[in-house]
Amino acid sequence: MGDANFRGVNLKRANFTGVRFFADKQLAQAQRLWKAIVPDGRRYNGRFNLPADIARAREQGINPDDPHQMAKDYQVSVDDYLEGQKWFADNAVWLKKIQGQTIPTKADITDEGENFSE
Repeated sequence: MGDANFRGVNLKRANFTGVRFFADKQLAQAQRLWKAIVPDGRRYNGRFNLPADIARAREQGINPDDPHQMAKDYQVSVDDYLEGQKWFADNAVWLKKIQGQTIPTKADITDEGENFSE
């Protein structure tokens, strides 16, 4: 799976448990990962902030800025969701590049300049 290309692929509810040789850069190019199981067997926690996942949440009346609502939507704990958002903040520059999006400003990856995990 090391050379798999998921650019634009809808992987919602996919189960990658036990799949080896996956790189974050591959999964981060997917269109959606909502409710997917990642290779370590855990539910995807939203850490790539995939635009289609966020748009779906909004369509369902979920506030993407509310960690409790988003955690419930992804079916993960709030702590796991916040851990994913911290990971995103630490990796946003390269993620946005491979997703073909504009590089975010600090305000895009933090809540009024504060880290989500605080």
